[in-house]
Amino acid sequence: RSSDLERLMRGNEGEIREGEFWENELEMERSREHKLQESLGELRKNLKESVQRLQEVSSRSQDLDRELTQERDTVKRLKAAHRLSLTGTKEASARIRAEIEAKEQETLQIQASIIEVERALEQAVMSSQGRTQELEELNKELRQCNLQQFIQQTGTSAAVFQWKPEDEEQLSNFAHQLPPSHRNGDIHISDPDSPPRPTTKQFLGNPRNLQNPLVSSLTPGEFHHWRE
Repeated sequence: RSSDLERLMRGNEGEIREGEFWENELEMERSREHKLQESLGELRKNLKESVQRLQEVSSRSQDLDRELTQERDTVKRLKAAHRLSLTGTKEASARIRAEIEAKEQETLQIQASIIEVERALEQAVMSSQGRTQELEELNKELRQCNLQQFIQQTGTSAAVFQWKPEDEEQLSNFAHQLPPSHRNGDIHISDPDSPPRPTTKQFLGNPRNLQNPLVSSLTPGEFHHWRE
């Protein structure tokens, strides 16, 4: 009986160990199930959030599609307007370029005309200077001729006057006051409406004129001959 009891006790111990093993396994399975439940809850929560985000993304995608369509339409309109503007700009640019070229040609013509006018002006100035110098020489020669004719007509000796260059102005004033008969070489023509010039007697009878060096240098006989 003791042996049977021992076998029975060993059998119970084995069953007890086996029961404890399966209890441990059950507890481990329950723990894994609990963890799986928690994971499943997290997955469901994440799935719900993902679905919500997907809806938001889908709505946003629709909005973006509408905006993209509007942008495409706007781009088409802008391209069409740009083509029209580019055509107008090209025409305006060509017109402005043509105007600029015309202005440049006009400027070149004006510059050429200015150069020609400057050349003509220089030639005219040179010619005028030459004529002025020639006229001065002719006037000087004419005054000398008038002096010689005056000397010849009055019979006055050239040595009496003792001609000096500074007497030229006095001689000119003196010759212009002589009567026309004593100014054969003068180029001036009397105006018919102007008052008559003084005669030789009137000129020599004026005491102021007697102070003229050319008149006062006459000898008494020559002076008397003039007044006669």
